[in-house]
Amino acid sequence: MGTAPPGRKALTMCQLSAIETLIGLKKCYMNAKMDKEYEIHPRYLEAVIL
Repeated sequence: MGTAPPGRKALTMCQLSAIETLIGLKKCYMNAKMDKEYEIHPRYLEAVIL
């Protein structure tokens, strides 16, 4: 992991985890949108847990 730019704080692990979760949700949403399925959260959770 790199360092933060001068004058800025580095992201915490919690923040990085939240970003990864949001990216995963966006990917799931885009796939669900293409499939015309809008039950995003259950589908994402199933993909992550399984």
